Parts: sequence; structure tokens; C-alpha cells
Amino acid sequence: MISRVGLWAAGVYFVLAVSVIVWDARESATGGWISLKNMGAFLVTLPVSGPLSMMGLEPNLGNPVICGLMVLLTAWLIYGVCRLVAGR
Repeated sequence: MISRVGLWAAGVYFVLAVSVIVWDARESATGGWISLKNMGAFLVTLPVSGPLSMMGLEPNLGNPVICGLMVLLTAWLIYGVCRLVAGR
């Protein structure tokens, strides 16, 4: 059975995550005073990219395919947690 709350939360996360990643890519491309390239992508995928980087598997968040996969994995994780909490 599909959890509507989980789908809603994962959908909202997905839209916000893609918006943050696009904004971060656009803003950090100029390389002004300080450049924290891919920091937005790392922060929005922290539940997946954080443990990976702690294990020494640094995901290349500059690669759009890997970044998209990380966002999808994080959305799937959010869906699973919401489904677990909602009890469905």
C-alpha cells in the first residue's frame, strides 16, 4: 500500500532539493570571494551522502547523474521514514 503522506513529503523534498542544487550550481559558478562548490547538493543529500563520506566513499556531487541518484535515494529514504511513522 502506498503512503500518501510519504509521497507528499518526498515530492516536496524533491522539488526543494532540485531548486537548491540548481541555485547552488548557478551561484557558485562565478567563484567569487569564497567558493563552496556543491555544498548545497551535499546538504540536501546529507542523509545519504553524509554516511557515504564517513565511510570514505565521497560521492562526486558535481556529476549530475550521481547528484540525481543521491537526491532520489534521499527522497526514497524520506518516503520510507514517513511510511514507517504513519504506520502504513
